[in-house]
Amino acid sequence: LGAGCLGPAKSLYPHTAGQEAQTLYVVSHGWHTGLIVPREAVPHNLWPAAQDFAPAHYIEVGWGDDGFYRAPKITTGVTLKALFWPSPSVLHLVAVSDPRTEFAASNIVQVELSARGFAALCGFIGRTHACGPDGRPVWLAPGIYGDSAFYRARGKYYLPKTCNHWTARTLRSAGCPITPIYCVTAGNVLFQTKRFGREVPVVRARE
Repeated sequence: LGAGCLGPAKSLYPHTAGQEAQTLYVVSHGWHTGLIVPREAVPHNLWPAAQDFAPAHYIEVGWGDDGFYRAPKITTGVTLKALFWPSPSVLHLVAVSDPRTEFAASNIVQVELSARGFAALCGFIGRTHACGPDGRPVWLAPGIYGDSAFYRARGKYYLPKTCNHWTARTLRSAGCPITPIYCVTAGNVLFQTKRFGREVPVVRARE
């Protein structure tokens, strides 16, 4: 597997000395991964929905199966349908103040992108949104936790096109040396990301 890994897209990654860099975080919640990006750095024209969460410092974004993501209760039937039956997808966006404290129970990897790579990543996320007749991203419902929301997304969810595969594809759009085809699980996303990123020590909230 290591021999087959994709190298970096050199026009996008990594940033070079003297160039502006942007920091994002890859977060694993166990079975699911997402990306945490600095909201103020997001170009308005590339990812308009990010502005719905002003004045948050960061936005967590994840892609997944609509039925599974928004199910009131996760059952075996819901899980099997999500994996083996192509179904509509959603994006889940969450306002975040400090990833280290708000996701203290999760594994986080910090990744540095070039300015061009970050813009490409934002454009990839923006194009994942499904838009209505007015050209705006389609808001669906409040999200799972905190200040969050679900948006209609493009693409069908099914194995192996999982949430983790989408996270890897998004990182690859920024030029990162990651191979999405291997990233069915959150574990492989983190395994590959740690090769070019840095694991972040969490900060426990004081009692």
